[in-house]
Amino acid sequence: MSRSYLRAIYLRLAGVVMLVIVLALLGGAWGFAADRIAAMTYVQSRYAVGEIVTGLLHVDPDPEDLHAHLNTIDQPFNRLGEKELCPGAAALDKFNAAHR
Repeated sequence: MSRSYLRAIYLRLAGVVMLVIVLALLGGAWGFAADRIAAMTYVQSRYAVGEIVTGLLHVDPDPEDLHAHLNTIDQPFNRLGEKELCPGAAALDKFNAAHR
């Protein structure tokens, strides 16, 4: 994978370079971003040489709707009453038990 280096930023402490941040643009990034394994492999390969990769690393080509994934309700929270927002100690105990 080709990389175009845009800029290097040097952070110094008492004249000693403590950290170098390199801004780079990855060639063919969209094909790379859709492949989860390739993205993880790239992150690990750069980590092995002392680099930490950040930014857009992976885009799921077939994402699930977040509300469906989290099983949220259709009604906005600011439209709910106290009964729905504070269902009582028994409901809280059941919720906490399910998440231990």
